Amino acid sequence: MTDQKYDKTLTYIDVFFTTVGYIVGAGIFAVIGTATKYGKQFTWLATILCLLLVVPTGLSYSELASVFKTNAGQYYYVKETMNDNMALISGYTMIITQILALTSITFGLSSYANTVIKIPKMIISTIILLIVAFINYCGIRNTMHFNYFCTSVEIIVLLVLGVLGLKNVSPKMFDLSELTKDKMHNLIFATAILSFAFVGFELTTELTEETINPEKNIPAALLSGVGVSTLLYFLIVISSTGAIGWKQLASSSAPLADVANKIIGKLGYNIVFIVAIISMFNNILIGHVSTTRTIQAMSRNVKMPFNLDKIDEQTKTPLNAIILVTLFSIFGLCMGNLENSVIITNITTLILFLFVNVSVILLRIQKPNIERKFKIPFSVNNIPVPAILGIFSTLLLLTILVKKPKLLLA
Repeated sequence: MTDQKYDKTLTYIDVFFTTVGYIVGAGIFAVIGTATKYGKQFTWLATILCLLLVVPTGLSYSELASVFKTNAGQYYYVKETMNDNMALISGYTMIITQILALTSITFGLSSYANTVIKIPKMIISTIILLIVAFINYCGIRNTMHFNYFCTSVEIIVLLVLGVLGLKNVSPKMFDLSELTKDKMHNLIFATAILSFAFVGFELTTELTEETINPEKNIPAALLSGVGVSTLLYFLIVISSTGAIGWKQLASSSAPLADVANKIIGKLGYNIVFIVAIISMFNNILIGHVSTTRTIQAMSRNVKMPFNLDKIDEQTKTPLNAIILVTLFSIFGLCMGNLENSVIITNITTLILFLFVNVSVILLRIQKPNIERKFKIPFSVNNIPVPAILGIFSTLLLLTILVKKPKLLLA
């Protein structure tokens, strides 16, 4: 086992921008059309419901992160509250999930880029992963600088679109008297789709060992990042619906680009196209960084080959884990059928959410007096009610996804 450690250089702002960068990233460019297909003019309400589904699990992550000041948190949460076997299942599921997500987003970005650069997608994807690996290896501060740039561009463009589109918003959009039973059923599907766009906020905890005062900064950055992302989603949903109508949003292959074209013109369309590429690249980078930290942290406790617990002395990054994740991601591209990868990724992520919500309850029972810098509010007999709601919401989303697995691909 190595005694090397990461440099603690990340602040609250760094982790906050990482959270927002991943959530707001490619998700909003991809899912808004499908969500509107089901939510119609009430998709804005799905955004609010989505927040109610996501926040309880975010609170569970926040409390556990304030107790366990380590990367690969989900592995250690389960190890502490359940047993080693369950922890291994959780840990390896987490790694597989993150690599599948990397593969899916990389292929999505190469498909986007292929419309402009006529190079085989496999070659584009490989080049993307190699560039991401290099940035990751160069150090966490370089990664943060790149993330600042990408996230700032995303936020500025989305705010401009959102604010300019407000003039088209009709009060009829908020008339809940038209929300019939059938529409409510479809609204639940829309909520589930938007919830999957939030998947990834948990990656923030993989920066724990490089964050100053992680027991305070990780929970604060995670929750505030989810809150700001939700506000941006809400703004974009109502402005987009007002600008081109829910029917055009639902049928569009590039919904936000069409919104930008309507509001700003051809220049707006091109800007959104470029920002979507930047967003996806940033998603891949954040996912790559998080996955390598997960593997390095787990390998300190679980015997793995290739010295995966090694931290490079010069850059203070997990070099061997970076190489392994890059190779596995490239191999994943060769497997094809990336639609199934998206579905599997979301199912396994929700299973991990179950582990986390159960773990926070078990830790309250097993170690009620352990120091918690952040504690979930609203408890009954020291059992956090939001964690129970997190279990319920996760099971609800799992049920929807299992019953209708092609929902995200509609």
